[in-house]
Amino acid sequence: NAAAPGTDRDFQNFGRPFASEHPGAAGWWAFSGDLDGPVDEDDVLYAGDRLVLREGWPLPGVDAAVTAIPSLDGGRAMNAAGVLAAVVVTESADGTAGEFVTVDGMPEAWTGQPVPDGRGDRYEGFAFVSVLDDGRVGFLAATDGPVNSDSVIVLDGRVLLRKGDPLPWDESLRWDGAFDEVVWNGRGDLLFEGNTSGPSDRDRIMVIREDHDSGPVYRIVAREDEAYMSEKGPVRLEIVQQASLSEQGHWALRVTLRDQPASLDDAVIDAGGLLIREGDPVVGIPDATVGRITAVAVDGSGRVASIVDLEGAPPEAVTQAVMLGSCAVTATGMGANGLPADAWLAWMGFEDLAVRNDGTLIFTAGFGGSVAGD
Repeated sequence: NAAAPGTDRDFQNFGRPFASEHPGAAGWWAFSGDLDGPVDEDDVLYAGDRLVLREGWPLPGVDAAVTAIPSLDGGRAMNAAGVLAAVVVTESADGTAGEFVTVDGMPEAWTGQPVPDGRGDRYEGFAFVSVLDDGRVGFLAATDGPVNSDSVIVLDGRVLLRKGDPLPWDESLRWDGAFDEVVWNGRGDLLFEGNTSGPSDRDRIMVIREDHDSGPVYRIVAREDEAYMSEKGPVRLEIVQQASLSEQGHWALRVTLRDQPASLDDAVIDAGGLLIREGDPVVGIPDATVGRITAVAVDGSGRVASIVDLEGAPPEAVTQAVMLGSCAVTATGMGANGLPADAWLAWMGFEDLAVRNDGTLIFTAGFGGSVAGD
């Protein structure tokens, strides 16, 4: 219910916070949200208190207006200078719908634009955008080309990887599925999931691509069916649900485990192995265990944060927690800075977790008590 800067409206809710890696800079974070006005003008995107995009605004130099700023996975990012990249949905004067990759509100790529590798197809949709510290823009795109080659990863107007092409380090294998969980850090390291033509029970891999003077170097960091040790014996990786990559190259993945009961199949892994999984005790909350894991983020020191639902027998109203490793940092049912003394956190948003290079955690939450809101 707070006033939304740059508008005559109040905020109605928030979603998908994300952070710059700029060290110690106040306001170097961003978020999307809705206003309490007409529904065709309520989507907004902010960098700190700077209004970058609003539903209904025309895009500069384009005969189209913003009709939505969706909270899709990887739909926005921010570099160390506070520059903001985002995917927006638009409608032109003749009613044609489209999608744009924007940088600080300016068009960068759009549906219908030719894919820049000369194969004749055009962009059909975007996800997982990023803007690097040197200003280069990257994204994952679907194309209108043949189904066996219609997923591309693009950086600075150049196709890095395309579905159907050989793996850069093994030409006997090909990318035979769409890419997913595509994340850049500010210096240009790329973390992504690819589906290969290897054995079907272990053909999905998570890869880090690093640029060196001699050329790009690829490193597999996780593979479908890879084994991890737990207190109850070995468990195996099934699929990656969410990826996070720090400025220093630290990574963490929210994953599902293979051949496990639904109450035990969520986990977080990093370079050290299995970090937490469903059923683990929660340090700091007596009688609580880790339930469903709903968000993950990693900071510049490699510390891994997550949001988890709580199981076991925690105190009443303590149903979710923000974790740092296996330790609870805060939880629902507790107060928070800036809230009245008789208000408490009531819920935390799905995948709405970001962490800055200095370890500052940012997440969305609802609260209750003497006041209620998001």
